[in-house]
Amino acid sequence: MIIKVSGARSLKRAAPLALLVALVSVEFGWCQTEVVPTNAEVNFKESEVPDVDEELPPLPELATFDETALDIRPLMFQGIEAGLTSVAALKQQWGPPARSDTSNGLLIYQIEPFKKVEIAVDVGKVTSIVIHLLRSANCDHIADQLDLSDFISVAVVDQQGVHLGRVYPERGVLFNFVAGAQVPTVGQIVLEPIQAEAFLLRCKYDNRHALTRSLSDLEIATRLDPQSAEAHWLHAQVFLEAGIHLDALAAAQRAVAIEPQTIAYQLTEARILFETGERGDALTKTKMAIETLGVELEVLARGQCQMGDILARGPAADFEQALKFHQQAIATAAQLTGDQRFAVRRSAKLVLVDAHLGIARDIAMGNWRRKPEVVPKWLDRAEALVNDLVTNEFAATILPLSVHTRSIGILAELGGELDTRVPTQALINEAKRLDPQAVDPLFRDLLDWKFGSALVDVASVEYARGNYDNSEQFAKNAVTILERIKDQRQGGLREQLVYGELYFLLGSLQANHHADHIAAVSWHAQAAPILRDGAEIVSLVEKSRIGNSFVSMGAVRWQMGEHEPAIDLTEQGVKHIEEAVLAEAAPREKLAIPLTNLATMHRELGNDEQSRVYSEMAARFASTPRDSSQQ
Repeated sequence: MIIKVSGARSLKRAAPLALLVALVSVEFGWCQTEVVPTNAEVNFKESEVPDVDEELPPLPELATFDETALDIRPLMFQGIEAGLTSVAALKQQWGPPARSDTSNGLLIYQIEPFKKVEIAVDVGKVTSIVIHLLRSANCDHIADQLDLSDFISVAVVDQQGVHLGRVYPERGVLFNFVAGAQVPTVGQIVLEPIQAEAFLLRCKYDNRHALTRSLSDLEIATRLDPQSAEAHWLHAQVFLEAGIHLDALAAAQRAVAIEPQTIAYQLTEARILFETGERGDALTKTKMAIETLGVELEVLARGQCQMGDILARGPAADFEQALKFHQQAIATAAQLTGDQRFAVRRSAKLVLVDAHLGIARDIAMGNWRRKPEVVPKWLDRAEALVNDLVTNEFAATILPLSVHTRSIGILAELGGELDTRVPTQALINEAKRLDPQAVDPLFRDLLDWKFGSALVDVASVEYARGNYDNSEQFAKNAVTILERIKDQRQGGLREQLVYGELYFLLGSLQANHHADHIAAVSWHAQAAPILRDGAEIVSLVEKSRIGNSFVSMGAVRWQMGEHEPAIDLTEQGVKHIEEAVLAEAAPREKLAIPLTNLATMHRELGNDEQSRVYSEMAARFASTPRDSSQQ
């Protein structure tokens, strides 16, 4: 008898969103809670601040910046443009200033109805115009008067996260807020040349993942300042999030070339190298980065966490060492959670989330006792940290969903030992909340990728627990979502492995749940080449599971009478499992069923000698106990 080996799990990816089709009603009983999305921009109500009681002169005169750019033109003020108008032309148009502050390079004019207008000059040219209002004014009201309402502004904050103003990158306009006011109101309007920094600022504070706009902002920023290492670095991060890995790597390498001493840029390059399959280079670069003298604590914490992540992946995965680095990251980041600097504090807390999830996965994948008891505790801590980030640190809107998807993937590594209904319900609730907000096409693809790949994990858990109807419903939803974006993302083999796992699962459901071996073979034919390639970049634990998948696919082919492909698939499975067994990444008895299958196949084909050899090997492996647990 040929035995099918169930549920091979390959690489787990962070997972989930996408337009939800009615996700199984079965025993989960999904709740229908409606969540009202929060507004991405700060909106000031007229009733909250005093109205403007002065009429503004005709400010929105526009000068051409770049005809090929989107709609990027700096505002002029009474014929004067910052960055273009000479001091001589200014005096010719406006006359002499009321007074001068030569030490600060300021010419001060009295122009009604404003308190004053300060002109900053340098090398004979106007560099900025600061208009001081007589009374503070409502931000939206001023924006309407200057025809800025159709543009996406971005908050300017200090190191403590206090809002100082808002900037409109396409017009070179900055609203300075009145210090200490209970409600943000504008005290000054600053006109500057179009600058790369404003576009970078909007990208950095894009908590709602408008990825298409961010890529456009970064393209503009790099045109304005090709030598901005920060622009190339941010470009790399957005490309990576959008699943465009090769462009991400090129951008990261440009950032490092411009500022080779910046450790954060080195870490990003190493992370992308890892995602593109260059684990060795990624590990070396990350190690060198975190060993650099004087590295800032928040950067060190990120590097330690990244070191753990890389060590926990790939053929040479070492879960014990990975756990140590994740623990170091927690110890380092914990020193910064009370830091007064908003960006540092938030960065540290994000590292804590990633490191807690990393430890949960290290335990789930490694040789440890009490996994079903310990892993959920680390996941619960990660969730508590996320709640704090959402409540107190203006976390990105996608963060809770991303953490739910990673948690489900980690639980799935335990092979169905734990029920995933609670995190799955939380995942779906977040997906419903985010769905109306996903108007950006790249963000939609990102959410679809995360949600769809999470459903693969849920389907795998349900299959392992024998809930075939549930598993099939989740798997069908997953394939509907993931097939739509299959050609949109360029995430490489690690992302492709999710498709391989999904196709294998759909084939196994057809074979074991519906006894439809023809349909099973069709799905398995799509899965096999992906799993074959993917087996070379995953850990030996995962390689053993991929081996199980090949054994199962071989069993289905044998039942279809396709003897040669059946033996070939089973032998591939044995090869993968044997490699894991020899490295003690899988128990020896894992080889017993595959070898028994080969013995049966060869016996039925009349190859008695080969059958005898495989039977003897199977007997040896079946009877060899192994203690695979540690503290």
